[in-house]
Amino acid sequence: MRKGLLLAFSAFLFALIAYIAHLWLSVLEGFPANFSPIISSKLPSIRAENDKPIAKQVFFILFEEEISFSGNGAYFQVVWPEVPGYYTHYVMLITGAPPELVGVYFEPRPIKANNLLEEMARSGLRVAFSGPYWWKELLGPSVKDLYASFFALPDRYPEIFSEGKRFASLFSPDFLFLHIPSGGDALEGNPEALGFDASQDILVVLTPSSFIVAGNGVIPGNYGPISFLDIASTLGVLSGSPVPAAKGIPLLHAFLLSDELKALKLASVAHQRVQLADFYLKKLIGRSLDEGIKSDAALILNSLELGNIYAVLELAKLTLEEANEAIVRARASTIIAGKWRRLPLFLLWALVPPLLLTLRRKPSAWLLIMAGLLSFTMNAWLFRQEWHSFSWEALLRSDLSLSAIKRTFLSLYVPALLPLLWLLLEMEEDAIEAGETLARYGLWTLYFTSLPVALSFLMIGAVPVYFFPSLGFYAAEFMGLQQLFLSGLLALPLPFVGMGLFLPLKLIAFMMHRSETN
Repeated sequence: MRKGLLLAFSAFLFALIAYIAHLWLSVLEGFPANFSPIISSKLPSIRAENDKPIAKQVFFILFEEEISFSGNGAYFQVVWPEVPGYYTHYVMLITGAPPELVGVYFEPRPIKANNLLEEMARSGLRVAFSGPYWWKELLGPSVKDLYASFFALPDRYPEIFSEGKRFASLFSPDFLFLHIPSGGDALEGNPEALGFDASQDILVVLTPSSFIVAGNGVIPGNYGPISFLDIASTLGVLSGSPVPAAKGIPLLHAFLLSDELKALKLASVAHQRVQLADFYLKKLIGRSLDEGIKSDAALILNSLELGNIYAVLELAKLTLEEANEAIVRARASTIIAGKWRRLPLFLLWALVPPLLLTLRRKPSAWLLIMAGLLSFTMNAWLFRQEWHSFSWEALLRSDLSLSAIKRTFLSLYVPALLPLLWLLLEMEEDAIEAGETLARYGLWTLYFTSLPVALSFLMIGAVPVYFFPSLGFYAAEFMGLQQLFLSGLLALPLPFVGMGLFLPLKLIAFMMHRSETN
């Protein structure tokens, strides 16, 4: 009777763990696409008085394929951030903001932070856009501020360049944004066909590896690597528009500008960065930015009014560094504080089962933990064979499938032969005991499967908001939940299968033993 109750209790634990994992996965279904930004409304923009555009017109062309660009220009190597989602890079391109400020990852949705096109249009510039249709969803209500726009469905991608050319000839926009997707006749378009005049306009080209600037006031040369976040700030100062809530630094050193104009633009960026840092600190740690940094920002404006250009340049650079460091420290302290809060729960889950195991001091218990570890390792190895190159796209595609069920079934039931063979060697004769042993083996397998989930919970919490760790932690949490649910479901019949296998094996062992004695 006792063994039957233990078997029922083990099966109940399997069902309970599988149900909890399924409930958690249902609540957070698709949660990488639903991360919450840390802002609920857009930050006010900062515009320096008498700010001027560097060029008459700015042509920005985003190519998804490499192109050969001949001509005198400033060449930069782009360091792309390692962030999740298909749309994240595009959003960061026009905001200059990190992902926690924009809240857009795997699905097109209105950008939460201020975007560059919106700031330009609201400052009185004529902005024209031509690109894929999903940009309309990203730009959201700010689409109505565009002077001219063309949002192309996939079958009309070849028309993107021709529409941009039409906008340039008809409206002479102050800023023209062209996004040329990979493939199609649109890649054959010549930028000069837009009416680009190198003596008064600026052409900006972004490819998968390079950021190229040519035209009026550009100092040609190879300038080395830049952050992807610097692009939005640079485009903002080129057009003379307010800088969005960006974390990048404009590439002013690549332009022939007067000290007065450099000081004006750098002062605007520094003032905006101080406001952004103050917002970060209030959201993350509940206190304002240091008053000394705020005083420096105010001193920059005073020096600008007095015409002390040298002081403005030096103070602006110092203020940018201090504001950026304050943001980094606030993020780091928030991450550490969250880990300390979650540590007791992690230790409870990770250490209690092994401690209970040491109290038993039975060889069979250690065999079960070895079999459970073998099952987890085998599952991980088979998963790696299924996904040779792991990425965010692979993570989203690797949903519960027939191959996942086969992989989990093999990794659960093949190592289960170890405890069955152990029972045969021990001359165990009770089939119920075999079922109970496999039930305990299944629990250890689920324990090892849940450890990556527990680790990711310790590192990033249930719903990451303020920061983005490496892909591995998201893979552990997202795939760990699915795998825990699937393993729990497939492990439910394991005790009964064990009993069914044990009797034939025991019969074969008995007949072999009988033939040896005869």
